[in-house]
Amino acid sequence: MRLARSRRFARVVLLVTCGVLLVGRVALAEVPLRVAVAANFVATAEQLREAFGHELLTVHPGATGQLYAQIRQGAPYDFFLSADSVTAERLADEGLAVVPPQVYAVGRLALWSPGHKAPELSHLPTRLVQADPKLAPYGAAAEQCVKKLAPAWQGQWLKGTSVSQAHQMLASGAASAGFVAWSQVLHAPREQWRLLPVSCHARLAQKAVWLKRGAQHPQAQAFWQFLSSSKARKLIAKAGYVAP
Repeated sequence: MRLARSRRFARVVLLVTCGVLLVGRVALAEVPLRVAVAANFVATAEQLREAFGHELLTVHPGATGQLYAQIRQGAPYDFFLSADSVTAERLADEGLAVVPPQVYAVGRLALWSPGHKAPELSHLPTRLVQADPKLAPYGAAAEQCVKKLAPAWQGQWLKGTSVSQAHQMLASGAASAGFVAWSQVLHAPREQWRLLPVSCHARLAQKAVWLKRGAQHPQAQAFWQFLSSSKARKLIAKAGYVAP
C-alpha cells in the first residue's frame, strides 16, 4: 500500500511539475522579445518588426555604448542589434551570448547639410555635428574620415549621444552640416547629402547578439533565423545598408 501511495504521489508531483513548466512556457510565449537596437537602425528595425510580427517583439533604441552598459547591468533584453562588431563580440567574450554574433547589416556614413548643398570635404564648415565617438561607431567613423580626408580642418565638434541625436541636432539647426548614417538621409534631397567612401573609416559591420536572457523564449530561434532570411536582407538593403 505504501508503494502504491508513493507511486501516486510521484505521478502527482510529475503532473504538477509539467503543469508549472507548461504554464511558464505559455506565459513566456505571450511576452514579446525585447530587442535593443542601435540608434541608426531603429527605423529599419521597426520594418523588420512588422515583417516578423509586430506583436512578437518590441524595439528599444539607444546608443551602442549605452545599450552595452545596460546589458552588462542586467537590462532585460533578449537580443542586441549593435552598430558595430566590437561591442557585440565583447558581449560574447563576456559569456552573455547564446551563439557567436552574426553580421546583419553593413552601414554607410553620410555628410548631411539639411536645407543646403552638402559641402565638399575640403571646405567643411567651422562646426560639425557627430555622434559621440566614445558611444557610437558612426561618431568614431566620422572622426576617422575627417582626419583622413580633411586633415587641416580645425573646427568644433558638436556631439550627440547617438547618431539619432546627431540627426536631430542637424534637423534643428544646431550646425549647418554633420555626419549621420546614410540610412537616415536616404530619402532627403540628393544634393543635401554626400556619401563617404568606405575606405576612410573602419568597416561599419553591425552584428546581432542573441543574449542568454532570451535563450528559452519560444520565438527566439525564429527571430535569429529571420534576421538572415532573404526577406530581412531585402528590407535591410532597401533601407540604405549593405545586407550580408
